[in-house]
Parts: sequence; structure tokens; C-alpha cells
Amino acid sequence: MEGISHEVCSLAGTLKLSKLVVLYDDNGISIDGHVEHWFADDTAKRFEGYGWNVIRGVDGHDVAAVDAAIKAARSQSEKPTLVICRTVIGKGRNRRHARRAGLVGGTLPDSARRLRRLGRPQVGRLGTGRMAIRL
Repeated sequence: MEGISHEVCSLAGTLKLSKLVVLYDDNGISIDGHVEHWFADDTAKRFEGYGWNVIRGVDGHDVAAVDAAIKAARSQSEKPTLVICRTVIGKGRNRRHARRAGLVGGTLPDSARRLRRLGRPQVGRLGTGRMAIRL
């Protein structure tokens, strides 16, 4: 997270913005790749330190589980809530796409085709299989 976002999260806890519910996609990937070698802090503890309610261990691929977590978050009226959703990037894609899912930030080829069919932004190749969208 950028510095300003830490400050805003701390302020939300201080002001007890209990209607604020944030879904955190905990997939172990960032724009720079896998995070296990350089991301050592505990996100849940950090947000608890900001004064937030934290709901851990939600399967981000299970709509009912995410819905239940949001309902639990909305049932309390003291703090903002962070819902930590564990996900697997590329889950549900074919194996080729799942292997390439480390290319965070690009669109997968079938998504690009869908955009073209809708007459949406032009899509072009960046090289190494990554796609770029020109708005």
C-alpha cells in the first residue's frame, strides 16, 4: 500500500467509520510478482492496529462466503471492517492461462476478444503474451 492509503485507513479506524467494508484480495501476487519474499508484515494485525474489525480466512471464490462476511461486517457498528479474501489468481481459467496469471496487470486474450466484440477499447500486444488496452 502507498503511504497515503495507510493514513486514510488509520483515519477510518480513528473516526470509527463502521459502514466502511473493504474486501482485501489476498492472492500472494502483486504487480511485481509473488510477494512471499518481500512482504513480511501481517495485514490483519496492521488493520487491527488501525482500529478495524478484521474478518480472516474467507474463500474469495465462494460467493456465499463473501456475502456472509459482508453481512457479518455490516452487523457490527463500532469499526470499519477488512474482509480478507483468499484467492488463487487465474482460478477457473485453463491451465495455460493459470500458468501465465503471474502477468498481473495485463488482460488475458479471451478478455481482450470480448472487449473487441463489444466495440470497447482497442487491444494490442506488449510482447511476452501480455496485452495492453488503449482507451
